[in-house]
Amino acid sequence: MGLEKKLKKVLSSGKKEVINSFFEEIYNKYKGLVFYVVYKYIDNKDDVKDIVQDVFISFFNNADKLDNNIKSYLTMIARNKALNFINKHNKMNLVDVKNLDLLVEKKQVSYLDEALSLLKKNLKDIE
Repeated sequence: MGLEKKLKKVLSSGKKEVINSFFEEIYNKYKGLVFYVVYKYIDNKDDVKDIVQDVFISFFNNADKLDNNIKSYLTMIARNKALNFINKHNKMNLVDVKNLDLLVEKKQVSYLDEALSLLKKNLKDIE
């Protein structure tokens, strides 16, 4: 029996220990593949482990909706989660905190220079 048919049968049984055992079987069978897929995109092993965990949580939460091959589905989720992680962290790192402090200082100096320039101009107009 294929894993997809077995999944449907296990889920329809409603037996928690049977479902847990099957999910453990899926995890043990595909954890290496999922790790490999994520690691192709992200080289930090701690981040990869977190994403792998998220992949299997997503699979377990949506297993009843699965209509295609489990291996393909897990690979697709792994790739998408890795790319989402990259996008999220690239957006967050666009402004470095050190550069932000420097930018604020430059803006403050710029505003101060502008204010002093206006003050000097106004003082000349008064004289």
